[in-house]
Amino acid sequence: MAKEQRYMSELLDELGNVVDFERWPCKRASTVIKKVYELYTYPIYRKDLKKGTLGVVIYPTKPNGERCGINVARIPTAELYDNKSRPHAGT
Repeated sequence: MAKEQRYMSELLDELGNVVDFERWPCKRASTVIKKVYELYTYPIYRKDLKKGTLGVVIYPTKPNGERCGINVARIPTAELYDNKSRPHAGT
C-alpha cells in the first residue's frame, strides 16, 4: 500500500515560482523540516540552491496533494547552507 502524502515542500525562486518540490508522508512537520535540511546536503539538490532561490516553504496537504492549512515552515536558502541552523536528532 502506498504511503499517504501529508506534507509538500517547495523550493521557490526570487519571483515565488516553484523550482523544485518534494512530497512527504511524514506525520509530523518537525520530521519534514529535518528531512528537508538533510535533502539539501546532497549535491544533486544543493545545485538548485544556487539558482537565485529564496528558500523552501513547507505546508500540509490532503491525500490528493491539495494544500490544506497554512505554511508550517519557511526555510531561507542561507539556512540550508548553514550547518549550524540545521535541526539535530532529538530536537
